Amino acid sequence: MVERVDADLGFRLFLRMLKASALPIGLRDHQAFLAVGERFGYPDLVDEGYLHVVPSVP
Repeated sequence: MVERVDADLGFRLFLRMLKASALPIGLRDHQAFLAVGERFGYPDLVDEGYLHVVPSVP
């Protein structure tokens, strides 16, 4: 998706998958997702509170 269609659309689809599956996200990954979201112009999409952020992923 990201390579053939649009990186923005691929990132939004990836975030929806993370939110729907409630996978734990480490703080470092969450910060990286925020940075990517900000580059696309929507940091709030990452930081809506739907991601399951944990201090460290085992």
